[in-house]
Amino acid sequence: MADHQRTFRNSRERAERAFQLRACGRSWLDVARALGYGSPGAAQTAVKRHLAREERLNSGDATLRELLEGARISNAVLYGRFSEALARRDDLTLVMLSREMRANRDQIAKLVGAYAPVQVQVEQGLTEHEFATEAARLLREISGAPPGWTSPVLDGEVTDVDTDEDPDDNADAVDDSPALDAVRR
Repeated sequence: MADHQRTFRNSRERAERAFQLRACGRSWLDVARALGYGSPGAAQTAVKRHLAREERLNSGDATLRELLEGARISNAVLYGRFSEALARRDDLTLVMLSREMRANRDQIAKLVGAYAPVQVQVEQGLTEHEFATEAARLLREISGAPPGWTSPVLDGEVTDVDTDEDPDDNADAVDDSPALDAVRR
C-alpha cells in the first residue's frame, strides 16, 4: 500500500477515534491532545468530516449516531469491568455495574425508538351476541373441532358447606356424588 493511501486511511481512523472520544464526553482539547491534532478546532473539523462522510454512507441523524456510539462504547467498558468484578467475586460491584448496564440498555432502546408508543385502532362495532359467536368460532378453529361441535357443559350447583362440621365428614358425601362419577369415567 502506498504511503499516501496509508496516511489517508490512518486519518480516517483517527477521525473516527476522535468521534468516539467525543461521544464518550471528552472535551475537544482532550480529544486533540489524545490523538495528536494541532488544536481543538482541528479535531472538530476532523469529526465533522467524519460525520459528513458517514452520513453520505448511512444517511442518518449525526446527533443520534453520536449518542448511540457513546452508549455503545460505555456499554463495552461496563461489560469489561463486569467481567473483572465477576473474576474477583465482587458482588457489590457486580450489582452496581449491572444496574448501570441496564440503564445503558434502556437508554439505547429509547434512542432507537423501542419505547415508542404503539397506536391501536379500536372499533366498537360488535354486539355482545356477535362477539360471543365470533369468540366461539375462533375457539373451535384453534382447537381443531368440527364446525357443528359444541363443548360439553358441566352442570351443577354450588352449595354452602357447614364450617362447624369436621371437613372429613363431608368428604364421603362429595366422593359419592353422581357428578364426580361422570367425570371419573
